[in-house]
Amino acid sequence: MKIKLLTTLLLIAAGTFAEAKPRLLQSETPVTRNAIQYRKISKHFFFNQSEMTYNYLLDPTNKLVKQKWGDFELGLRHGRIQNGSWCMWNFFSCIMPDKSGLTDQFPAEKVCLMSTKNGVHAEIVWPGLTLKLIQLSNAPEWIFMEVTVKSTPAILRLRAWPGGAKWKAAGGGERRLMTPGDDVKIPEKKLTFSGSSGGLALYNRNYSEKNGNFLVFEPEKYKEITASANNMVMLDFVPKNGEKVFHFALSYFLNEDPQEACSRFLKERLPNIAGMLKEIQWTPEADFSDFYSNVEVIEKIIAAGTLPESEKNSFLAELAQCKKRFKKAEENRDIPGAYHEVEVSGDIRSRIGQAAIRAFR
Repeated sequence: MKIKLLTTLLLIAAGTFAEAKPRLLQSETPVTRNAIQYRKISKHFFFNQSEMTYNYLLDPTNKLVKQKWGDFELGLRHGRIQNGSWCMWNFFSCIMPDKSGLTDQFPAEKVCLMSTKNGVHAEIVWPGLTLKLIQLSNAPEWIFMEVTVKSTPAILRLRAWPGGAKWKAAGGGERRLMTPGDDVKIPEKKLTFSGSSGGLALYNRNYSEKNGNFLVFEPEKYKEITASANNMVMLDFVPKNGEKVFHFALSYFLNEDPQEACSRFLKERLPNIAGMLKEIQWTPEADFSDFYSNVEVIEKIIAAGTLPESEKNSFLAELAQCKKRFKKAEENRDIPGAYHEVEVSGDIRSRIGQAAIRAFR
């Protein structure tokens, strides 16, 4: 009987210890510098395919500070090869007319990652800026991105390291940009180019030649688009006055001939991806099945009767509050808020599973 009960508990809690995707892992680490105590906040987004990191450092007054490399990161690991593809340290900036950056001036007010009916939806909200990223199940090689700003920014900046960061070679490494009408070397100084097609490809010569990046955007929203490369490729989009909502689609190619891959994208795939970008539903239709699954597992573990009374009551109180918050968020159509409770229920499920096994032993 005892063996049967243990087997049941293990089966009930089996999913508890697995790291299923998608998921958002969050942590806080103390950092001491010159006798001052800081807090390093780390948020790691796992999509079905690809990852995003958002890390920042707070001083004792909760002000965001950047003193050393790594104190701030907003990195995207999408089509990663070596340490390259889209920038895994800081792939996106929103720069205002006063030269302030909305992503690295203040910590985010809200962070969320959720499963949807057709993919994964991530959302980060800063004062004055909302960033949404969607990876569709039927197009995992693309990240669709929406940028919403309260007032027109001066520059939207995307960064990439096609094929990796160490690109200099004996014959002279080149970062190159291809559009339907151009194929040019990207200089260290800014190159203004025509973005009328709404798409571009990045690739290399004399270094990691079979790896690169694709980008789709809305050309009608910008008065100027420039590219520069000092190892890192920097793409600057200068919006027209009054523009506040922007959409991009980010992708890559790996281990392919660059001329063939880029030409195929620009001639064949670009119109299709541009069409998808216009049809994306940016307000997600969330999938909350994991919440109900977690609640069911938690209640079964409690019903098994192995937990001490005080520990059982503590978990029951936690679960009751979680269910209450979830119901309220769902009624208010607060999808990020509801999905936060999915994550909370998963944490309770993990802890109660471990507690039940300890108590049984």
